[in-house]
Amino acid sequence: MSPDEVSLWKAVLVAGAILVMAVIGLLSLLLIVVRTIDRNVVQLWTDTKLLATNTTGLYQIAGTASVVRALREELLRHEKLLRGGT
Repeated sequence: MSPDEVSLWKAVLVAGAILVMAVIGLLSLLLIVVRTIDRNVVQLWTDTKLLATNTTGLYQIAGTASVVRALREELLRHEKLLRGGT
């Protein structure tokens, strides 16, 4: 091989090595980003499940006002009765 061919092959090998290192670096960065996203998704899923667990009984609050009103009226009747009213 001529010295020009040897120089060309060396340049190609150096460029290939640089390209391989760049690909390894980008894939490592991608792996870090994917792991971060995965961790955040797991945390979000856990928080969503906890929130759903905490709000399962909210439908029962709708009837609370009418029950409290009825209880208040009953307490007023008892108070009136205990004070000697009719």
